[in-house]
Amino acid sequence: MNHYEMMARDLHAVGIPESDVWELVNAPHGYREQVPVMVDWLEHLDERVPAGDERESMRQGCLRVLSTSLSKGNREAFEIVAHQFEIEPRLSEYVLFPAGIALVCIAERKDFPRIVEILDASPDGVGCSELVRFLGRYKTAEGREAAIAQLAKPEVRMDAIRALRQQRAPGVRDLVAQYLDDPNLTTRQQAARALEVLPE
Repeated sequence: MNHYEMMARDLHAVGIPESDVWELVNAPHGYREQVPVMVDWLEHLDERVPAGDERESMRQGCLRVLSTSLSKGNREAFEIVAHQFEIEPRLSEYVLFPAGIALVCIAERKDFPRIVEILDASPDGVGCSELVRFLGRYKTAEGREAAIAQLAKPEVRMDAIRALRQQRAPGVRDLVAQYLDDPNLTTRQQAARALEVLPE
């Protein structure tokens, strides 16, 4: 039995009519039963799918399926998606970006420290933009410092500025103002928008 047949078997076993992960991604609605199936596949992906494009496509599909409110608060889903950022050699941005989206969908407020750990471990922030934006929900000193730490990474600088704006973070106007001359247009625009609302 190949991995396509195995996926169809596992989906049908829990009452999901779709036969393929990408059919499930594009389905008109999701199923609560899809969450444990996707978690199991991510946990055993290396055993079931040959290395290369097929494995990464399957990984992306599983992550996309987990990127819904049906996954919210599921601890097994959170752990396996967070693990995608720890795999060595590092996965491509095409995998890490949907992993970030999924992690934000799954995360609860108590997961803030783990999100910060993932961001701190990423040397360049590639694939982490959704996680940086997630920091904007935390209007605390810890949230502010976590967002400031990401400003050094051009890949997510605009997202860090956006998070600071969402936080209405105090004491960062001068820090943000220096990015009005950033080489990246979107970063400059985010800096200008942030300065409209950041407190003096």
